Amino acid sequence: MSRCPSRLTLHRLLHGELEGEAGLAEHVQGCERCSAWLERTRASERELEQEADPRRFAASVAARRQGGGGRRLQLLAAAAVVLLAVGVTVIIWPRPPEPPPGGTAIKGTSSLRIHCRRRGEVFELDPGDAVQGGDALRFEVFSDAHTHVLGLSMRPDGQVSVYAPFGGVASVPLTRGRAQVLPGSVVLDDGAGDELLVFVFSRGPVTADAARRRAREALGAAGGRLREVRRLDLPGEQKLRLLTRERR
Repeated sequence: MSRCPSRLTLHRLLHGELEGEAGLAEHVQGCERCSAWLERTRASERELEQEADPRRFAASVAARRQGGGGRRLQLLAAAAVVLLAVGVTVIIWPRPPEPPPGGTAIKGTSSLRIHCRRRGEVFELDPGDAVQGGDALRFEVFSDAHTHVLGLSMRPDGQVSVYAPFGGVASVPLTRGRAQVLPGSVVLDDGAGDELLVFVFSRGPVTADAARRRAREALGAAGGRLREVRRLDLPGEQKLRLLTRERR
């Protein structure tokens, strides 16, 4: 295996979905970075499972009450008891998700990761990596400040497509503070050229029509040069990724 597998692939391995993949297992055994990431993720998931148990949560709150936690902790303990009675599972995310091997940590902002499947291999597409026709792309997003995201593809000829949600009419709702892989994948055409991805993170839905209109305006102002587009005239935070085609 020429490069480290994506975080999605490592998660599948962690949960026993890829046990028959000999090449992947050999890579992880010999790669200090991947094996360390798996160990951290195992530990983090065990901790999350404990925090998600209302009984443990109630016990933790009770202990802090004895230490002088105050009225707010009393209310939290009471809420935990109610959850026990109705059988609700509580999932608490105390920290941003772990970055993949070789990735960068998420620190209080929005992020975009692109996972690529190429000829049966799945890996994270780093900025500057060239893409090929037939590549299938999936998008992973995170934000702790915004509640919606919309992803566009722009091409030098003025063609603008909605990638997230694919063919949709407005932004996808997000769960703040939790990374999520958007449903579906985009398969790149064989004959298409370079394209610019723009993901708009916002605190309310953005319509696809408005986003396409702003994208064409930005592309026109840049004279069709994708590298000169800096942002669209839309509210919120924006992540731009240029996808360059592998030259053959």
